[in-house]
Amino acid sequence: AAPAWSPQAVGAGRPAGVSPAAPALKTSMPKSRPWVWGGAIAVIAICLVSVIGVYAYLSQAGGTSLSDDDFRATLEERVQMTSTAYAHLTATALSQITPTAQATSTASQTGAQLTQQASEEIVKKAIENRQSLLSGQQGSLPHDPDSKVIAGQSLGVDLQNFILEVRFYNPYAAAQANWDVGFFFRHVGANQHFRFIIRSDRTWVLSQHAGQPNGDLIAQGVIPEMNVERGGWNQFALYSIDSRGFLYINSQFIAEFDLSTRQNSGDIYLVTGAYEGNQVQGEKTDYQELNLWSVP
Repeated sequence: AAPAWSPQAVGAGRPAGVSPAAPALKTSMPKSRPWVWGGAIAVIAICLVSVIGVYAYLSQAGGTSLSDDDFRATLEERVQMTSTAYAHLTATALSQITPTAQATSTASQTGAQLTQQASEEIVKKAIENRQSLLSGQQGSLPHDPDSKVIAGQSLGVDLQNFILEVRFYNPYAAAQANWDVGFFFRHVGANQHFRFIIRSDRTWVLSQHAGQPNGDLIAQGVIPEMNVERGGWNQFALYSIDSRGFLYINSQFIAEFDLSTRQNSGDIYLVTGAYEGNQVQGEKTDYQELNLWSVP
């Protein structure tokens, strides 16, 4: 019989200014003298003649004057040199920055790898040391949308650490109506347990209940590859190991979660209709290949 539990009602700095102009310098000019000006003009004329002569010579000889094409070529060369210098500067700067960034990235990746390795070791150790309690069980969870209690099947155990595998068959397509399946575990009384519920919208929720139907959320997520079609099924594997839990669906790792808020042992239930409106009159949720192992 379904346990008498209440249904869960889940539901920039200042811009640079223009510098003021420097004050004009006061200068004193001596009175001009005609002979001085005449000499100056003569000197200037001689210089002009000299410059013109040199220019003509250089032009005829091909000298050092630059044609338009030569000027453009020289400009392009300077641009290339500047680009090369910039590239070198950028490479130098990157050579100084990159090691730090790489070190940070490497440290993060290393930390994640260590965490993953530690989790894999926990799961591996649990599998190596497990002891079979139930094997190949099957059954059905009838839907009753008018009931005020959750449809569930007790496994009749008292466990803290365990591995539970079960295949749930979809009662109907998610496009037709909502449904959910899941587990209550470390159960010790009415609304006193962990609830792990997987919904037909491909989401999952883990909550901790200390006597109330609406518990405290611990974790939640999505399962993109979950089958939600009529006649389809999904294989679930739940690991409860001391303060840590792991969920696999269809042999794919889905999540690791914290179980430290409830460290007691307790019963395990298979459930459906944990959320109001997630059942259809006359339908049922079948399960097969239920296997349960205790873990020291």
